[in-house]
Amino acid sequence: MLVIMKVGSFFFLLWYLLSFHAYAKKFKNGEKPDWAKKDIRDFSDADLERLYDQWEEDEEPLEEDELPEHMRKPPPIDLSSLDTSNPEGLLKMTKHGRTLMSFVTLLGTPTQSETEKITGLWQSSLHNSHIQAERYVIGENRVIFMYKDGSQAWDAKDFLIQQEECGEVSIEGKTYYGKNNPLSVSRKKLKKGEHSGHLRSGKTRSRLGIPDFDGKPEIIKRQDRKRNHTTGSELPPLETEKTDQEKLLETLLFGGEDLVESFEGMGKEEHKGLKKTDETKSSDEEDEHEEGKQGQGKKGIFDNDQPAPAWIDDEEESIQVQDIIPKAGISLRNPSIPYKEFLKKKFSHIAGATPSWAEMKAKERNSSDSEDEDDVMLRRTGAFVEQKGQVSSNMLKYSPLMDLNMGSSNGGIIRACEFHPWAQVALLASHQGTVSLHEVNGRDNPLIQAVHFKKYHIRSAHFCRNGEEFIVGSKCPYHFFSYDMKKGKIIKHFLHQKEQSNSEKFLVSPDGQYIAFLSAYGAIQLVTARTKEWIGMLKGNGDVAGACFSKSGNDLFTFTDSGLVYTWDMRSQRCRHKFQDYGCLHGRTLSISPYDQYIACGCSSGMVNVYELQDVLQTGNPKPLKSITNLVTPVSHIKFSPSSDILAIASDEEDNAIRLMNTRLMQVFRNFPQQRRNLKKVTCLDFSPQGGYLAMGNNIGRAQLFRLKGHPRY
Repeated sequence: MLVIMKVGSFFFLLWYLLSFHAYAKKFKNGEKPDWAKKDIRDFSDADLERLYDQWEEDEEPLEEDELPEHMRKPPPIDLSSLDTSNPEGLLKMTKHGRTLMSFVTLLGTPTQSETEKITGLWQSSLHNSHIQAERYVIGENRVIFMYKDGSQAWDAKDFLIQQEECGEVSIEGKTYYGKNNPLSVSRKKLKKGEHSGHLRSGKTRSRLGIPDFDGKPEIIKRQDRKRNHTTGSELPPLETEKTDQEKLLETLLFGGEDLVESFEGMGKEEHKGLKKTDETKSSDEEDEHEEGKQGQGKKGIFDNDQPAPAWIDDEEESIQVQDIIPKAGISLRNPSIPYKEFLKKKFSHIAGATPSWAEMKAKERNSSDSEDEDDVMLRRTGAFVEQKGQVSSNMLKYSPLMDLNMGSSNGGIIRACEFHPWAQVALLASHQGTVSLHEVNGRDNPLIQAVHFKKYHIRSAHFCRNGEEFIVGSKCPYHFFSYDMKKGKIIKHFLHQKEQSNSEKFLVSPDGQYIAFLSAYGAIQLVTARTKEWIGMLKGNGDVAGACFSKSGNDLFTFTDSGLVYTWDMRSQRCRHKFQDYGCLHGRTLSISPYDQYIACGCSSGMVNVYELQDVLQTGNPKPLKSITNLVTPVSHIKFSPSSDILAIASDEEDNAIRLMNTRLMQVFRNFPQQRRNLKKVTCLDFSPQGGYLAMGNNIGRAQLFRLKGHPRY
């Protein structure tokens, strides 16, 4: 019995010492902080972040092979075996053991099923060569190959560019053309000195740096003399020999001597045209009238009287269908016809006769017209134009699909959900700092790639630079991150006003030029989307709750907590108008329709006001076209569909607090959401580029996907 008591005392003492050590590690002052004494149901976001940090401190370090890829040690590089003359070899060594993506484009216009069939054969061939590659079809003729071992990407590239159907392969921002790609054929001919067109020797050949037909390059004498500022003497002329790349670029840019001579004679023709008399004009009109009589009848879109082309590519005329269209899996009735004629016939078959918008105008438009007629029409009647795919009732036709992250959900809150601007890919960002890219097919929506940002709790994420990268932001002050998808690289950027800035709320302009960060005290930090350099700051009265850009990106609309909406001119960075939202106590968010027809403002009471954009720009107290009062909690998200016929509004403070409205009838759809389906708290939402899909994330980590049947395209 005494032995048992001694053993029990020993384990009790050991447990006490370990508990004291853990307690002292968490709370060095010997007392719990105020946030730790709260009930967990009363924790704020900042308290949860502190709790997450404590959990990470208690976790045991993982094995090397269990760590995420970005946390593993890079493989060692043998400097003695480096060959500086082979840049691809250097890249292969640095990418060994790391995930790498390559983009492959097929020649011609294959369907998506044909692309899957062809690329599936390529994938099988790569596997037979012990090159493991995952394949994701993101377009009708575009595929992503992802390699677990990035060094194998260049070996796979050598195989792919030799295939008949391969157009180009892009790795790490560099493009490699397939053997049947016209650009590859043209470059091979230029390297051999086989130039299209008739190039004569003389000043033009010397100026362009084009070699003689015997393949010998000429030495170009630069006549420009540089003055030596020290002695005042003139430096002798410099003789340099241009490289093959410079000659190739100049030839592709200027085309040859004939084209240059036509440019030189252009000024003379314009000078003569200024001295034309009325008799010359009348004779030209008679000639046009006679040509119009000869061409009467039904015309295709390519049969209009077109002006003479400025340049004709001889090689383009000689390319046949069988040289471009893949032979595997596609039947060709007449493979020997010119590829140019094949494209014309195919487009004419789809478009039919010449549409009214493509007809050549007899009278030229006045140069003083500042806006295109079609743009004006769409701006004023964007959602009322009768188009196929627009909804016209208060009952929405839709069907729920598999979740976007069905196979990769980690249960964290989905903070951002956005579709890629041109590929069938969706971005999901969770609160734990993980961003995942999924292929959108409506069936299994496979995971393409997942990127983790350590100890960075994401609050927002957006695509940028036409989908080549995405940007993530959080409440962490001073900085934000961007991820280059082609290079697979995470880049950290710092904000300008550190004491007032964070990246919790930001937006990217539609033209891809600006990124606007909503900072404290009504400040808006502006940076360039390309270089992430700070270019200015906009300052209004009151804290900024929401913001949105116009379609052109020239105007920025900001919504303050007091209900004022400011309109900023991005070129002058000054406020040019403001108006008060009707009945708003505290502003929350706003959105503009893609055609700049409507603007919708949501407030803390759950009410959403929809205005005509032209009306709010003319008065300070406009009346809304429609006030939506279906929500009773603060509005957190407003989004127009790409065709402006559907408006989605949501609140993240109550389950199923989401509504869709038909903007043509100004009525809320009665059958969405379904009463028996619990969507939980919607934390983000987005429409696909053509309005065919609606995706929304919620507070339990699900990214739900819906197919909108009124829109046939993705």
